[in-house]
Amino acid sequence: RFLNPQPITGQLVIWIALLGFAGNIISALMLHAGSKVNLNMKSAFLHMLSDAATSLVVALLGVIWLYKPWFWLDPVFSWLIVGMILFGGWGLLKDSILILMNATPPGIDLRDIQKSLESLKGVKEIHDLHVWNPSAENIALAVHITVPDQMLSSVNDLAEKVRTILFDKFKIDHPILQFESNSCDNAKLLCSVVKHDHKHLH
Repeated sequence: RFLNPQPITGQLVIWIALLGFAGNIISALMLHAGSKVNLNMKSAFLHMLSDAATSLVVALLGVIWLYKPWFWLDPVFSWLIVGMILFGGWGLLKDSILILMNATPPGIDLRDIQKSLESLKGVKEIHDLHVWNPSAENIALAVHITVPDQMLSSVNDLAEKVRTILFDKFKIDHPILQFESNSCDNAKLLCSVVKHDHKHLH
């Protein structure tokens, strides 16, 4: 099409493109709220936005073709649209890779979590802290919490406080808590790791 541009009927292109633009914008608005928490919805939302942008560009080209026979703009803008789709898809791919790799979610500081939990009365120290996204909607956490030797009911009360602070401050909604009465010095399995770095964080 660069070497041999084909003639295009500008008026027909305008009306079809505007119809597509309206449909895609309506679909994007319907998906917008869900796109903030669901990766599939985000993918569909970005797809609708890219289609809407494509339709708008095509409509503008139709206006140009009504007055100027610059049909070479068709392949030029086609490649620009491809670039826009690839750019938008990269962010989605990156989010998917982070989830698949069980990486620490963006915006989560493990040291902040450590300080918050160790500030609670009854918590001596924490170790083996892991935070990851099991899905785009959830944040999971697994941690070992060392506490003084005590009744199980007291640990249950402390666990509820831990869950509350994790959700309220960090939006972690799937905590896995393991309480221990032994310190790291007595936990032989962890000592080889902990001695080099007093808190084993991932």
